[in-house]
Amino acid sequence: MSTRGGRVKNLVGKTFTRLTVIERQGSHKRGGALWLCQCECGNLTTLVTKLLTSGHTQSCGCLKSDAARKRMTRHGHTSWKRGATKEYSTWLNMLKRCRDAKSTYYYCYGGRGITVCKRWEIFENFYADMGDKPPGSTIERIDNDGNYEPGNCRWATQAEQSMNRRVTVYLELNGLRLTMVEWAKKLQMKYGTLNMRHFRGLSTKEILRPFNGTNQYG
Repeated sequence: MSTRGGRVKNLVGKTFTRLTVIERQGSHKRGGALWLCQCECGNLTTLVTKLLTSGHTQSCGCLKSDAARKRMTRHGHTSWKRGATKEYSTWLNMLKRCRDAKSTYYYCYGGRGITVCKRWEIFENFYADMGDKPPGSTIERIDNDGNYEPGNCRWATQAEQSMNRRVTVYLELNGLRLTMVEWAKKLQMKYGTLNMRHFRGLSTKEILRPFNGTNQYG
């Protein structure tokens, strides 16, 4: 066996991380030796000499998969099969709306200077401070102009969040003055829709106008 005038080193029986060379399998089109290898996981793969001896390839691919799986399960809130817990999803969404300018509600958070504290950039710290998410609750910032950080956040239901807003927004139309929460119930609309319109600086009529374009209150 030779390549470019030199003798090919026999790799049969040698182990490279998770790969053990079983036999020579000829040469590739450029003349380099090909080796049939068995991975620790049981899979077979054929590789050229350089990939084995350089350490570039250490498994059939299962090593990367195992590393990814380990990263996803290190804190027990993400699983290869079950996905993410509600706490982990809340954490990811919190980061997204504060950092991703393409996020739907970025303008309400990162767009107006709301940030996530350094400690909560790590999920384990966030979970240690916030604990389990009670059913029907979402994360609330006690100071609506404050950041996501310990001491300014808690789990709260939508009703609790509405009651504890630092500033309750009232809208008056044709002599009827109600909070946005009350208007949302009266018009059978989502509070988030009204709040988004209010934040964009729309007029009261524009805020309260249903999607069908009609409004019995004017």
